[in-house]
Amino acid sequence: MGSEPGHDAGKAAPPPAEVGALMRQAMAFHRAGMLAEAVSAAEIPARATDDYIRNLFAPFASAFDGVLAKLNYRVPGLLAALRARFPTDRPLDVADAGCGTGLCAPALRPLARRLVGVDLSPEMLEKARARGLYDALGRPS
Repeated sequence: MGSEPGHDAGKAAPPPAEVGALMRQAMAFHRAGMLAEAVSAAEIPARATDDYIRNLFAPFASAFDGVLAKLNYRVPGLLAALRARFPTDRPLDVADAGCGTGLCAPALRPLARRLVGVDLSPEMLEKARARGLYDALGRPS
C-alpha cells in the first residue's frame, strides 16, 4: 500500500467520498464567486488569485496523486515517451511550473542538468520535495 500514488505513511489520505465532497465544495465556492462578480458587474479576473489556488489545493495534497491516477492523468507517461526524442548529451535546465506533487519529475529528471519546481501550494511542494528529484523547489515571488 505504501507504493500507491498519493499514499503518505505518516498521514492517511482522505476517503474518495471526502475528496469528492471537498472538490464539489470548492467548485461551488468558485461558481458562487464568479456569479457574484457577474451579477455585481465587477470585472471577472483573468485567473484565480494565488490565495484561491493555495486554498483549493491545500486539502488535496495528500490524495492528489491518487485522484489523478483515477482520472487517468497521462502527462508523466507522455513526457517519458517524449524523452526518447531529446539527446541525452545536452542536458537542459528545466522549470516545472505548477509542479504540484512532482508527478512529472521522474520523466523530467533524466533530461535535466538542473530541475526546478515551482508551485503556489506549500503542501504540494512538500510532496514534491519528498520525491528527492528536484534541485530546487519554491513558490513564485
